[in-house]
Amino acid sequence: MAFKIRQSTTRRWPVNVILRDCNAEGVVVEETHTFIGLWRSFGESDVVAARKAVFGEGTDEVLSESAKRRTVSEQAQLDADFISALLVGWEGVSDEDGNPVPYTPGALAELVVGPNGPELRRALNVAVLEIRFGMASAKNVSTSPIPGQETGMGEAAQTN
Repeated sequence: MAFKIRQSTTRRWPVNVILRDCNAEGVVVEETHTFIGLWRSFGESDVVAARKAVFGEGTDEVLSESAKRRTVSEQAQLDADFISALLVGWEGVSDEDGNPVPYTPGALAELVVGPNGPELRRALNVAVLEIRFGMASAKNVSTSPIPGQETGMGEAAQTN
């Protein structure tokens, strides 16, 4: 099959939000909630430009030091601004009553500072990385072998 250049201005990509909670027995349980992000078709230069526009110029070390001085709310708002530069819509996001939540940059900003904000921000940033570096969205993929197992493809061979 020949490579066909995509002409679309948007790309659908899953966003997997992992929520953890403690059940009645004191065991932490995990639920994955998936929605579809409608992303602007972006390249590396678009991500770099959005990052600079939101977080400023500087090395990763300088930007990391700046982040340490921000409150969680300030960082969440900056994350929302960054994601809003790349995300243009979503499908499958609803409120507690099951009513669809239309995408707007304001709705995104509200959600990232809400009760599930950290989990949502992480999931959105993972989706950006998956699109940016051409990684497949994967579920239940072990990146490192359990002791005693052989390493898989893509893992560095371990020698003792």
